[in-house]
This record gives sequence, C-alpha cells and structure tokens, in this order.
Amino acid sequence: MERRAVGVAVLTVALLLAVVVPNLRPRVVPGAAQAEPVPGPPAVGDCVTETFDPSTADRTWPLPKHGHDKATAKCAGARYGEVVAVIANPLPFDEQARQDATQATPVPDQATCVAAIIRYVGFPADKGGTLKPMSTYWYPSLMLGLATSSPSPTQQTAGQHWLACIANLQNLPETEATVPRYEGSLKDALLTGRPRNVLTTCNWGPAGGQNNPDGRCVKPHTGETLASGKLDGHPVARAALEASCRKLVGQLTGIAGLSAVKELHIAMAAVDPNGAELKADVIPGLAFLSCGVTSTRPLKGSLLGIGATPIPWA
Repeated sequence: MERRAVGVAVLTVALLLAVVVPNLRPRVVPGAAQAEPVPGPPAVGDCVTETFDPSTADRTWPLPKHGHDKATAKCAGARYGEVVAVIANPLPFDEQARQDATQATPVPDQATCVAAIIRYVGFPADKGGTLKPMSTYWYPSLMLGLATSSPSPTQQTAGQHWLACIANLQNLPETEATVPRYEGSLKDALLTGRPRNVLTTCNWGPAGGQNNPDGRCVKPHTGETLASGKLDGHPVARAALEASCRKLVGQLTGIAGLSAVKELHIAMAAVDPNGAELKADVIPGLAFLSCGVTSTRPLKGSLLGIGATPIPWA
C-alpha cells in the first residue's frame, strides 16, 4: 500500500474480523433452551483492548472482542485502538480479492473511515471530512493508522452487516510488530495532546535520526516534527513559510511565550522531490516541507498540546 510522503497521517488499512469462541465443555441443562443474546455493533468511542498486527491479511486476523463484549465496554484506561465510526450499510468487498490477497485488502469504505478519523482527532476538515491545512501550508503530522471490523459469523447470522472504523497508533515496523498500547482517548487528540508521546515523531534532522532512530518521543531527543506540507507548484518566500510554521507550533503546543524559552527553537525545513535540502530565500513550488521544534537541551517527551504543563526535559 502506498505511503504518502506528506500529509497528516500514515493510514494502514487492515480488515479485522470478529470471532466467536465456542464453549469447550457444553453441559446438558434441563428445560427449554434460551438463545444467548447476540451482541450488537460497537459504538463510537469503544476500545480495542488487545493488540494486533496491522500488516496481517484481513482474512486471517480476528479482531479482539469489541462492541458490547466484556473485554471492551466503555474503557477509560489503556487501549490499542478506538472505534471512530460505525457504517450501517457498508460497501461490499471483492470476496475473491480478499481470498487471493497476501496483504490486507483495501476497504471499499476507506475514504469514509479516513474522514471519520480526521474528525475524531480534531483536524480541520470540511463537512465531507476533507482535510484542510491548519495554517496556510501545514497539516499536523500524527502517527495514526486505520483498521476496520465487521460482524462475527454469529452476528451476520442475526442480520448484522455493519463496518466499524478503528483509529490506532502507527507501529514502527523496524521495532514494533504490533500497534502501540496507549493511555487516554484519541478524541480531539490534536487539542489535548493525548497520547502525545506516541502521536508525533521526535527525530528532527540528521543528528536526531542518529540519536533517536525510531522517533518515539519518550526517548531523549532534540527535535520534534509537528507538521508537514507540500507546495502547490508556486514558489513561496522562506520568510512566509517560517512565519506560518511559527504560528502553527504555537497553536499545536499551546505553550505561552514559547519564544522566551531559550532552549527551544522553531524549525522549518524544505527539501526537493529528491530529498535535497533547500536553503534559498525563495522555496521552489514542488518542495516538501517540515515544521517543528528543536532544542539545545534534550527532551524526553512530546510538546504537542502540552500547554502549561512543565516542559519534559531529559
């Protein structure tokens, strides 16, 4: 699946199928049999409380208990994902493609699920869920993934045919086989900063990549990427890009008087399509952009939505 070089998030799609575990030792009970109630669909805000591998083909990976099952009722603690939308009448899958695929089959309702994630975490968007720049040229960069869940066989027999869209945090394939576990809801995460230490990447610049190669913000680092962008073909003055980056960093961190914190510096970088850094006063129209914060003193946490909370110096 194609990974977008610039944008708000990395969205990895895997269809997650629910399963029903049968009783291992059935007992004969006198009297008339009573069918056990079939759980209904999950609700927005419900959590996935067991880990999963986002790269597993949809036909083989069973979603841990969800919806109104006991494992995920309305959770308030740690989780691996959250239901952001439930589509009552989803588009049909290409069943042959699902059976033949060696990787996850794209979800026909992918665009609807992506729009739901955008709204859920608090990104600026139009009524249709189309992402908007938050500050002229910039889209906040969050490490988000997308998974989906459909009814179990028992639920399908009962006439259910919904599709649940699930937001999760993007795993790091080099070091993490499954999606990260996190505390606190992703609801309005762009404003609250929850869970900030795994939402953004903290390995700004060549030195940052060497010192903190996986980019997790809980590890000591000296730079954090908060937003990215791409020019629309028209050149823009570096000063204008730096000014818009400065404004956005203030919005995303919520730190009052950020410029007065002598160790912190707002950083804007531009590269051409080949990855070469652009240092001219006017940035060409096909440039890719990054906006963030660098520090002369090591940090051990993200600055996203930190507000008046003490800065997490290492």
